[in-house]
Amino acid sequence: MASQHITTIYEKNVGHFATGLVVTSLVLMASLAWNNAFQDLFNKFIPSDKWEVAGKFLYALLLTAIVYYAIKAYLALNPSILGEEKTNTKKTRK
Repeated sequence: MASQHITTIYEKNVGHFATGLVVTSLVLMASLAWNNAFQDLFNKFIPSDKWEVAGKFLYALLLTAIVYYAIKAYLALNPSILGEEKTNTKKTRK
């Protein structure tokens, strides 16, 4: 009986892990597509021959700020995301 319960827990964990891998890979693909789009847009307004190094840093800082505020807004809309991890960690330790 206990081994069946452990197997069920293992199958759920593997399913969550596989789902996480798929979602992560799709997010990576989308972020690379957006990266190319933003680079082209940025290069259109700031030619790389004049601002090659400074332009790359400016692009990186701008993109970092956009990602930071997007994540901050997402977490504000879903505050239980961080709370659930803490709750699940406490339950598994008992």
